[in-house]
Amino acid sequence: VPPTSLPSVTVNGRGDVLVVWATAGSAPRIHASRRLVSDSSFEAPLSVSLPGVRSDIHAAIGPNGDAAVAWVQPDAPGAGAGFTGRIDVAIRRATLPVWATPETVAPAGTANPDLAVAVDSASNVALAWTTLSASAGGPATLDAATRSAVTSTWSPAPRLDTAAADGGESLDLDAVLAGGGRAYVTYEKRLNATTTLSLSTLPDPGCCSVDRCLWIGFDARLT
Repeated sequence: VPPTSLPSVTVNGRGDVLVVWATAGSAPRIHASRRLVSDSSFEAPLSVSLPGVRSDIHAAIGPNGDAAVAWVQPDAPGAGAGFTGRIDVAIRRATLPVWATPETVAPAGTANPDLAVAVDSASNVALAWTTLSASAGGPATLDAATRSAVTSTWSPAPRLDTAAADGGESLDLDAVLAGGGRAYVTYEKRLNATTTLSLSTLPDPGCCSVDRCLWIGFDARLT
């Protein structure tokens, strides 16, 4: 394996393992290696993305071994704290030998996104991301989308939350969980010195409706 960066490991309940990483250098590319519980060893690494990946890599493997990898493909190469790009997701069914062609969920121009992804037992995928404003002092947003395994299409959820950066607010994405036909997004919303732990429920990825989004929030701090 060549020099790497941004490694990520995920395991499901039955013992399937997915390892993903980006090659080091000026044009990093994501690779992945999977070991299902029925395999005797990890498979040879497979290329998942185009060169030039930015930000962390986020991977998920569902209860049946179906997997998803999400990342940001930048609009322009180079290093730096601030950048824009599109959010891509690659899907792989447990029974398939290769990764599918990446699908773009959020378009080019998305500013400084942070991601989280999950896969349920029916191969539906849930993705959430925070986005900073491209202008100083602009709002940060939290958005999500679900991918139906039946139709192979992405459906956006209603916007989950917004933070007024000029008022000292911020959003920190924690995780996406999927199971029982529903998906959940956990995140922190900071209101000056106050931290709000929020739990948002997305619609069932297997249905067409996106108007059943339930938002629940309560003040708490996990220790």
